[in-house]
Amino acid sequence: MGAIHVTVTIRNPADPSRCWRGPFLVDTGAIDSVVPRQYLESIGVVPGGQRAYQLADGRQTRMDVAVAQIEFMDEFVGGTVVFGGAGAEPLLGVTALESMGVEIDPQNQELRKLPAVRLKGARRQALPTFSQAHGYEAIPAMLKLEDLDAKARIRIGNVFITHILACRPTYNREWVSGYMVEISRDLHLHHYVELIDSWSHRVVDMKARFINNIRSLSFNHVFDMIEFILRHPKCPRSLIHDMKMAFVNSRLAYAIDDTDYPTIVPTATAAEGEAIMSSLSLLTDAGLSGSAAHLRKSSECINRREWANSIRESIHAVESVALRVDPTANGLKMAVQSMEKRMSFHPALKTAILSLYGYTSDEKGIRHALLDEGEARVDGDDAVFMLGACASFASYLWRKHSAKSK
Repeated sequence: MGAIHVTVTIRNPADPSRCWRGPFLVDTGAIDSVVPRQYLESIGVVPGGQRAYQLADGRQTRMDVAVAQIEFMDEFVGGTVVFGGAGAEPLLGVTALESMGVEIDPQNQELRKLPAVRLKGARRQALPTFSQAHGYEAIPAMLKLEDLDAKARIRIGNVFITHILACRPTYNREWVSGYMVEISRDLHLHHYVELIDSWSHRVVDMKARFINNIRSLSFNHVFDMIEFILRHPKCPRSLIHDMKMAFVNSRLAYAIDDTDYPTIVPTATAAEGEAIMSSLSLLTDAGLSGSAAHLRKSSECINRREWANSIRESIHAVESVALRVDPTANGLKMAVQSMEKRMSFHPALKTAILSLYGYTSDEKGIRHALLDEGEARVDGDDAVFMLGACASFASYLWRKHSAKSK
C-alpha cells in the first residue's frame, strides 16, 4: 500500500487559537501521533512527561509527550502527541484514527469515515508482553468489583497530572490555566464544598491535591471525583478518552460510558462491558433516553452498594423499551406478547425475557415485589448480572421491533 497523507491541525488545548497545520503521514504502525518539537513549542505545547516507545528498528527509547487537540477531516479529538526531532516527519497514529472513527481504504488509497465510532476500540485490552505470551509471567486478570489497586490509582493520577501540565501557560510555568483551572475550582467548591481561600491553581498545589485524593480516598469516592470531572462542561474529549484508556489498561471491573453524560459502569468481564456499552449506545442513538438513563442509574446504584435499587433500575430500562414498543401494554409480559404477534422470538430468548416478569409486574404494572421486602435478598453479583442482562434484553427488544417496522 502506498503512502497516505492528510492535512492535520494541532491545537494547544489550553489556548485553541494557537495552532500549527501541516501534512501528516498516516502510519497505522504508530500508536500515538508524532509532531516535530519546534512546531509544538511554537504553539505553546510543552512536554507533560515521557513515555517509552519501541522504534521501527526494535530499539526502545523514552520520548517527551503532551496532550493536544488533533483535527482532520472536519473533526477533532484530544490525544497524546510525541515530540519528534527537527527532521522528523509528522505522523498520524492509529489512536487518533480510531478515536475519530476513521479507517484506511487500501483500494482507493484514502481515509474513510465510519458511520459511527467503534465502541470496541475503547475497550481494547493491552497486548500481552513477551514474558506473558511465553508463560514466564501470568497475564493479569481483571480486578474484582470495588478493587482499585495502587497501579490503577497511579494511572488515574497520571491522566490528571498530564492534563494539569498541558494547561501551564508558556509565560509562567508555575501556574495552571485553561480548562483544568475551572474544573479544579468547581471540584473544590461544589464537590468537596470547601472554602475558596483554601484552593490554589499553582501547579505544585493542584498536583498534590489530586495525588493525595486518589491515593487516600476509597474507591467509590475516587469514582465520584472522576465522574464529577468528566461531566464538567469544560472537560475536553481528550481527558475523557485518556481516562477511559486508564480504566482499560488497569483491567478494572468498570468501564466509562460517554454516550451521554460520562458514567462509570460496573462489568464482570471485558465482554460484558462491551455488551453494556453497545446497548447504551444503541438505546441513546434510537432516542430511548429513558431506558439508557435507567441503566446509568443502575450503575450508579451498584457503585453505592444499593443492590435492590440497582436491580429495580435495570428492570425499568427493559420496561421502558417495552412500553415504547407497545404503549398500550400493561407491563413487560403484555408487551412481549404483543410483539410476538408481529414477529418471531427464539423460544429460549422469549423464556429468558419473560423470566424477568417474576421480578417486575403485577396487574397494576410495576411492583417489584421481590425488591420491596425490608431486606431484599440480593447482592452485588445479582445486581451486576441484572444490569448486563437487562441492557442486552432492552437493546434486543428494540432491534427486533425496529427490524419488523422497516
